[in-house]
Amino acid sequence: MSIFLHNSRKTWYHRTTVPEKLQGLLNGREQIWRSLKTADKDEARLRSAYWETRVQGLFRALRRDGVRMTNEEREVLVAHWLESELEEAEDYRATFGPISE
Repeated sequence: MSIFLHNSRKTWYHRTTVPEKLQGLLNGREQIWRSLKTADKDEARLRSAYWETRVQGLFRALRRDGVRMTNEEREVLVAHWLESELEEAEDYRATFGPISE
């Protein structure tokens, strides 16, 4: 896990390296990036820790069941994970207001 500033943007990003054994299950993807939607480094660290926990949960599910799943089932799992994460972010914004830079 790491955070970094994108060259042309002022917001921090979270980056997780996909374990080598799982890359084949994720169409060869080596990393997962996610905008943390903040320019504040301390806030970025907190958000990054949250996302790292969520990504590790996805990895755990893939380790446990990914080999037995078809490509379509894995795509559904990842899509479901992304959808639930987006819904959670929407709920957060609805409760606490927009995330500001």
